[in-house]
Amino acid sequence: MGSNAIMWISCILILVIFWLLLIRPQKKKEKQVAAMRKAVKAGDKVLTIGGVKARVIKAKEESLIIEVGERNRMEVMRWAVSSVLEESKGSVKKTAPKEIEESAKKETEDTAVMSEAAAEENKAEAAEEKAAADENKTEE
Repeated sequence: MGSNAIMWISCILILVIFWLLLIRPQKKKEKQVAAMRKAVKAGDKVLTIGGVKARVIKAKEESLIIEVGERNRMEVMRWAVSSVLEESKGSVKKTAPKEIEESAKKETEDTAVMSEAAAEENKAEAAEEKAAADENKTEE
């Protein structure tokens, strides 16, 4: 009878440890994620589970209207939000249209500058390769 009681106590102890180490922290994390998704509001910058960075234009009960880039809007479900990258600073109705337009222009300009720099770098690499090929021909 004594060994049978020890077996039951050890099984219960293992279940308690399993609950404390695995189940409880997971439930706590799920509650935090649900609270974060529920707190998303217009003007916040979010990252979706698909890897899309966007600004929230309108928050509905179950979904969000997000803007990706310039005038590219789509509706996503709240559960698709992975994280909030930046919370809005103030009233969205007063600041969002101008801020969105300005940030979209800035991102477009930054992308253009980066594209030009990459093109120049590619041209420089091509010129170096051509010079090396010419050098190899003259050596032969």
